[in-house]
Amino acid sequence: MSELDELYREFEKIIIHEDPLLVAGIMMAQALKIYKAVLPEKDFLMITEHILKSRLDIEEFEKPTLN
Repeated sequence: MSELDELYREFEKIIIHEDPLLVAGIMMAQALKIYKAVLPEKDFLMITEHILKSRLDIEEFEKPTLN
């Protein structure tokens, strides 16, 4: 399992019992803050423009089943 997969699984464990809308809002805000902090302004604008333009292509998240 890759480091990315492990991080994804750990994050999934933390958020599984939380309100999905609150989690999504926090994730989006943090992602944008990170992009803004580490990317040059031109790249930040390019990535946020891409996010905006691709918003209709985003697939619905598969809700995990609780066993």
